Amino acid sequence: MARLTIENLGKKFDSKLVLKNINLVVEDGELAVLLGPSGCGKSTLLRCIAGLERPDEGSIFIDGELINDKEPRDRNVAMVFQYYALYPHMAVRQNMSLGLEHTTKLSKAEIQKRVEEMAKLLRISKLLDRKPAQLSGGEAQRVAIGRALVRKPLIFLLDEPLSAVDAKLRRELRLEIKRLQRTMGVTTIYVTHDQEEAMAIGDKLIIMEGGASIK
Repeated sequence: MARLTIENLGKKFDSKLVLKNINLVVEDGELAVLLGPSGCGKSTLLRCIAGLERPDEGSIFIDGELINDKEPRDRNVAMVFQYYALYPHMAVRQNMSLGLEHTTKLSKAEIQKRVEEMAKLLRISKLLDRKPAQLSGGEAQRVAIGRALVRKPLIFLLDEPLSAVDAKLRRELRLEIKRLQRTMGVTTIYVTHDQEEAMAIGDKLIIMEGGASIK
């Protein structure tokens, strides 16, 4: 898939320094976990990688290509947020296919084939014609993950994706995420403040404190 490199990254909001001199490498196919308390800059770092925020200094590279000035849609980076953000009026099938319809030139048949393959991988094929209101929290999060991964991104970002589900389901879903990541081989950064979760899921642990990363 891709190698992600971040060099000397810094970000301020007004006069508040949120990220300071961030340097890290996530190797091709690796699952790296960002661990740290709320407010330490984890989500801001993901948003910089995705292009939702622009860093004030430093560089972000995917396979050696500088992406700082690329628009989010041109980075081939997919992100799953803490809350599912599914379109309530659309069935699961449409939620998963919408991004492909707007960002690729794939035919309708090719898009549906890719959606059905991803649904099978996530074990949600039976849910494709349901609306989000008919889903459990775990099912909705699987759909959100599928919607991101169906695009076959180079980099996959997850921002505390399991914090809204109960402890038992959280344990099940983190195993599912790890299985899926291994199957697809996608380079992944997973954000959490849960030390047990970080140790269970990651190939690499990156500790963040006060806007700086400590390997």
